Amino acid sequence: MKKFLSLAVCCAMLLGLFTGCAGSGKPNELSAAVLSSDALDAVQDGLRVAVLYDGSSGDATWEDLYSRLCQPLLLGMEAEAVDVSQAYSLAAYDLLYPDETIMTADGADALREEICAFVEKGGGVYLTNGFYSFFDRKFLGARKFTPLKSYPYEMTYPAVNGDLQKMQTVTQDFYTLYRAYDDFAALEGLDCGVGMKPSTAVTLCASDGLTLSAVNEYGEGYVFWASGLLPNPYCISGTMLEQRGEEQRYLSDTAMSAARLLESAFAAFWQERTAGFSAWKIFGSFGTPAMSWELHFEELGGFADGSGVAFAELCRKYAQIPSYTTVRNSYTWFARNETVSSLLGQSADTLSFAMDLYENAYSSGAHVAAGGEWLSLAMIEEGGSYFKDYPEYDLRAYPAVCDLDGDGTLDLLCGSSDGLLYFCRGKGYDGRMVTEAPVPLTDQSGAQLSVGGYSAPTTGDWDGDGITDILCGAADGKVYLFRGLGGLRYAAAGAVADTGLASQVLPDWNDLNGDGYADLICGSNAGKLLVQYGTAQGLAGSGFQPVAVSGVDGNWLAPRVYDADGDGTADLLLGTFDGYVAILHGDGNGAFAPAAFVDLEEQNYKGNHHAKFGNNCVPVMADLNGDGCDDLLCGSLEYGLAYPIDSPYFPYREELAAQLSYFINNQMYVGMHYYTSAYSSAEREAYELQAHLDALESYGMPTDRIGATQHTWFTSSLSPSQSFLSQWDAGLLWNTGYAAPNDPYPYPQNNAHSVISMPFFVTRNGEQTILLQNCASLLYAEESWPDMSARYGMPMCVYYHCDFTAEDSAASEDKIRQVQAFREKYGYNFVMENQLASAVAAAINLDLSVERNGTGGFDLMLRGAGEETDFPLYDAAYQNACGVRLCFGEAMRGRAIRTDADVWYWDGDDLCIGLNRPVRVYETEEAAEGDDPAHLTLVNLPAEITAAEGQVEVAFAAGGYMEAETSVPAATASAGWETRPGVNGGTRFIKYGAADTLVIEYGE
Repeated sequence: MKKFLSLAVCCAMLLGLFTGCAGSGKPNELSAAVLSSDALDAVQDGLRVAVLYDGSSGDATWEDLYSRLCQPLLLGMEAEAVDVSQAYSLAAYDLLYPDETIMTADGADALREEICAFVEKGGGVYLTNGFYSFFDRKFLGARKFTPLKSYPYEMTYPAVNGDLQKMQTVTQDFYTLYRAYDDFAALEGLDCGVGMKPSTAVTLCASDGLTLSAVNEYGEGYVFWASGLLPNPYCISGTMLEQRGEEQRYLSDTAMSAARLLESAFAAFWQERTAGFSAWKIFGSFGTPAMSWELHFEELGGFADGSGVAFAELCRKYAQIPSYTTVRNSYTWFARNETVSSLLGQSADTLSFAMDLYENAYSSGAHVAAGGEWLSLAMIEEGGSYFKDYPEYDLRAYPAVCDLDGDGTLDLLCGSSDGLLYFCRGKGYDGRMVTEAPVPLTDQSGAQLSVGGYSAPTTGDWDGDGITDILCGAADGKVYLFRGLGGLRYAAAGAVADTGLASQVLPDWNDLNGDGYADLICGSNAGKLLVQYGTAQGLAGSGFQPVAVSGVDGNWLAPRVYDADGDGTADLLLGTFDGYVAILHGDGNGAFAPAAFVDLEEQNYKGNHHAKFGNNCVPVMADLNGDGCDDLLCGSLEYGLAYPIDSPYFPYREELAAQLSYFINNQMYVGMHYYTSAYSSAEREAYELQAHLDALESYGMPTDRIGATQHTWFTSSLSPSQSFLSQWDAGLLWNTGYAAPNDPYPYPQNNAHSVISMPFFVTRNGEQTILLQNCASLLYAEESWPDMSARYGMPMCVYYHCDFTAEDSAASEDKIRQVQAFREKYGYNFVMENQLASAVAAAINLDLSVERNGTGGFDLMLRGAGEETDFPLYDAAYQNACGVRLCFGEAMRGRAIRTDADVWYWDGDDLCIGLNRPVRVYETEEAAEGDDPAHLTLVNLPAEITAAEGQVEVAFAAGGYMEAETSVPAATASAGWETRPGVNGGTRFIKYGAADTLVIEYGE
């Protein structure tokens, strides 16, 4: 139980110094705070908060408010849910946070009178905007209320009493960030609530002459009335991450965090007015907020170049340590490759396929391996973002499958944008089609076969001589013939058809209308599909006719003639620009039904069930694995050309293994950069997570206490909590980088949605699960955003890609310097991501007791302890290294406050202290600035601290990067410790490696 024992005696000396009565303040001012014994007695058992709701209403929105208050940012605060449809009493509580369902509850009038009486006697009530019509205007301090007709663009923030500034600052920062939401324009049609014309209420925020949020003194207590947009009704805001209606569009860390901060700030305001101080959690060890790198280690070039090790060496120069999250499917940044992949058929009777989950990052299928690596022909090096399609890119691989060399094994013939025809000699099927490296086919003189550009081959015996020939489309609108001569030699026979199109021609050759003669059907990248019907005399004399296509988007139409439903009638498979395979069922006479698509059980990242290959898809059917079912092989232009890092085809296993070994040997953290899409099912996520864990374990990496970041940022749209709970169920303990799936700008490092991201545990069935702490906006932020993050002591997980070459190291060092400047400006300590997560979990779990020490004066004893000890992120050393921020109210400002803590520092008017042991905080006689004894101001990791005359011993319980800083110049004889000047005139001691002990001697 949190204990704030009566401060009546210790604050008796303050009584009479601060006078005033409720409501007597000047406009926009509160009356002076009165620290009375009665008021102080109200917090002797902790700060007790009641969430009032009507359980008979069936509305569960109150659970969001309650869940936030169950993980408060203020220490000593305990929330209880009170159902007013049952027997209840308000007598035991200090503060009330009513849910709007109480306004229509049975007995609402009587409850309203109870709440008013509760406040009049000294309690506090936090009211959302909708309560304006429920309470008397005098209670709210209002003359009238007026509905806001539109979003209040221009806000003003009048100067207020210091005790009110926390609430005002949170409100101001939220409105600033809310306007920066990428979908802000959509707010225009939404209800923004009402504004107030105040009478006695103190305005915190106003717009166009209306007060949007205010505090009113009523009797001996306080009423806070919130704006219609904070807490924000349009974003998911409970720790269960449940969507409450269609208007709640996504999880916004800023919206949820601002609500938590405002709710805790009101409680702190009440406590500072009544007890003189409030105690806030600090998300870091020994009273200093923590920051870490969140380095996405994912790019093939970075694995090859040793960029992870290089970045680590740069970090040492600036007294930092990296933290890595490693991808499972590694790819090449921005590259788009002509490649081929396949899906296995599941039935000999129907066209059905299963997604290859192992290689599903950027393609639905398993890649063709040619010459020991994924088949890749032409490549665009700067091909843009994965999230965007580019119609201007018309490259693609164009496959045909047949036994071209007659050895009984299927071979692959592949066209490319360079116009050549590539032969890939088949070597069988081993989880994929395996071939030798591609070689260009030649004519009888040895010259490479070419159609000038964009070769599109299909095979068959064109002239009936028993030797396979090649028909090949080209970029000039024509179809060319290469007659087979045997022995993989061909003779160019010139153009056999001219479509008249000024575009790529994508041909196939088969009987479309059932008359027994082969027809030539030609697709294109110009949105045209043409057919030239065969006759007994071949194609001679018959011209091209258009084929009607319905239900296919885009101009890319790559046809294959195939009986898709087994009815004996020719159908068409059409590859599309989006990477889908459309099915057009034929009527036997050359006409086709509107398109259906080859679908899979899983949705693709576009949000439909279509099998999704790269852009400019080209399908072909063949039984690749010899099981009697036709399989789907598709050429395309694929983003990234990703390799699983544990695949036998992964090209940089030795290089990656060497870097991972370096990280482990140097005590560095490695976690998961985990892939999911905005439409992944829980089953797909479970597969991917296990595959990722298996891949890390194949390199000997520990996986028992790690977290994740999202690759491509997105979580699944099927449920706001699904992806996080999938990770929790797989054994992951935190996530430090994610974005909502329907966020229009899904980059948390440069997104107003995550500028203020206060950590919390996701709750499921009342139990806390995974810890969420979104990545910082530091490196890509708007000018004021880092200030906002730091203002609230937000743990900073700094996102960056460390995949760089030697030429890029200068840019990386510039980012490291930027991080260092932030760290020193705002007084953060530097740790690894796993250490930050442990410290954050300990802070959330922290219980603080406050007792009077002695019989007179302001003299308190603070003790910290963990509320729980059996959750996965619990670590006794981190729990014992928690800290607290003591914020003193106006009634205590200017007094000489001292502490005997081992680690402490002043941050403005706030005293930040480590709670590694019982700590005394007391008032002394006025003393000169700088007369404090030498002490530690920072210890970045859990440690046993033993102080003696003139020295202090710090025995670190964790390693990696260890740091301590003193308030005065100091030295050490401990081996291996480097000294640097401290930020505020002291000395900083640093060391890398395993946990060690540092003995500091004060004085130079």
